[in-house]
Amino acid sequence: LGSQSILEPGFRLGESDTLLRYVNQYRVNEYAKNPTQRTREKDKRKYMCGRFSLMDEKGFEWSQAKGRSIAGSPDQVGAVIQDTLESFAQKIPSVLMHRLWRRDGLDNFKKGLNAPPSVELLRDLLLRFECAIRRPVFHNVWWSSLGHTRLMRITVEDRERRQYYEAKKKKLERDLLSADADDEEVIWVKYHKVGAVIKRTLWRQNDENYRVNGRGALGGWLWVSKTFRRRFIPKAQRPAIGGKLEPTTLANRKAIRLEGVLKRLNEWRNTEFNREERVWQKDVLKNCYSPMCKMGLIPPQLTDNCSSTLSCYSLTCRQAIAQTMGRTTSSVVHAHPPSPECKKENGSDEKVLGIDKPFPLPVPLDYRVRRTGEQSLLVLPQKALKRLARQGGVNSGYFAPGFHRMAKSNTQVWNYPCPRPLFDNCWRYLTLRAQSYHSIALHLRILYACIRWADMRRDPEEDLRVIAHYADHDEIRTVIGHKELPPDGVSEQYQLHVEVVPLDDSIDLAEDDASLEGATYQPGRSLEKVLRKKKPVKGRSLNGTARMDKVKTFEKWIDGTELKLWEIAEYWKSLENRTKRGSATPFVLKGFVAI
Repeated sequence: LGSQSILEPGFRLGESDTLLRYVNQYRVNEYAKNPTQRTREKDKRKYMCGRFSLMDEKGFEWSQAKGRSIAGSPDQVGAVIQDTLESFAQKIPSVLMHRLWRRDGLDNFKKGLNAPPSVELLRDLLLRFECAIRRPVFHNVWWSSLGHTRLMRITVEDRERRQYYEAKKKKLERDLLSADADDEEVIWVKYHKVGAVIKRTLWRQNDENYRVNGRGALGGWLWVSKTFRRRFIPKAQRPAIGGKLEPTTLANRKAIRLEGVLKRLNEWRNTEFNREERVWQKDVLKNCYSPMCKMGLIPPQLTDNCSSTLSCYSLTCRQAIAQTMGRTTSSVVHAHPPSPECKKENGSDEKVLGIDKPFPLPVPLDYRVRRTGEQSLLVLPQKALKRLARQGGVNSGYFAPGFHRMAKSNTQVWNYPCPRPLFDNCWRYLTLRAQSYHSIALHLRILYACIRWADMRRDPEEDLRVIAHYADHDEIRTVIGHKELPPDGVSEQYQLHVEVVPLDDSIDLAEDDASLEGATYQPGRSLEKVLRKKKPVKGRSLNGTARMDKVKTFEKWIDGTELKLWEIAEYWKSLENRTKRGSATPFVLKGFVAI
């Protein structure tokens, strides 16, 4: 019985047709809960729906074949995750993916979906699929909110214990401020305060006074890395002053001997060259009849650019100078080959990376240290690491990607002297370390909830241009250009053509005077009612039509996250069509749609 139960797959209560189906009334029936719990869950659901897409596109559903259940063997669970990932990828238009996704990544992605499922395969497919999605497709919570690496349960007793500890700590600090100088239980530290302004910013955290103590003194922090291993070696002995140093190894002796040989060869070469130069000068002076040669001066070398400057009249002199020029220039050796000449014909062959030429398809980061092979969330990509090493202490405006630059420090959950990680960075790290189908399914649902499904597709009644209403004017925007940002081209900016339509009309005083002169008295009607003007409709002129003669236009760049997804999709579709036709016609649309 024991071996048979191990081999058979497990089941859930209510999933089998032979057993009675159990219905949880607290989950199905809303009125089974008390009013306080219903209100709390309603507020929580409203808050979560504002940050994630929980109710859009009919919510998240697992894709399963007819007659097949979600629960079952591991292979069946993996097949359900594969089908769900495939349907998830089909819902996102290809124009909202990376430009090289269809050429470089889509075929391998489909092959992985058709292969037998495994945890490693699904994990790699999910990470590569996320890397190819453009940044505007995600909600703001994906790239601007804090993430988590593990979940900790904090009970009421733990919270009370922490509050008691903090109160006790504050009381101890107050007692230290009022302590006497003769108290033996208090350790007094004397230090000098820095009078000048500190030029470099120090990340100060709780329980740390770097300027007071410093590293290696009384107190202070010394951070020990988990991945970097330090090797402490004994200090080398200082040689005696004035003593003769002799090489100890054979390689050092050979290197020193080779250096002496090269030095002697250079001396012999320079001596021979100087001797040949003196002999040549004597021969030229003997066979030259120009005034400069008679004075004992060597004429300057003749070149093609300055052939008009003829200071030597004899044929022998010119032949000697030409031979010397060939002899000196032929012995020049360059350290690197000369750079090829850049030829540009009407700017047709020039392509700008990020505009005409797409960035390479990004690859998921493995968060692995090269030296030890361990994984850590603090590992940065090589490009970001090199830039941080160059500008980290100089450019205060540069922060490491994947970490929040403005979040407050919280030593209870993140006790590291660096910014806290973002949601997307933590999601990739946890997905990379997933070891089961349940973890893969959880991260798939999280990724699905972070997509902006609400404005993914345009309604048939809506036009392609968007009008935004303001207090005194309306702005009609049209996407006309793009610019992908390094290092991977997923983040992007778009160029907008904006038309500003004023709402208030300027009233001309001359027209008012003319209306007063032409007004006539009518029995039974007051003159005020005759002269009273109708209240203009918002966004219209006095005659009820839009004042298009006062429209102003300008262009500006805006981040892609501030646009609607169907705007971005329509722009890329039109760009692809114009590229196929080989046309450079600007992207112009007609129509309005209200926000």
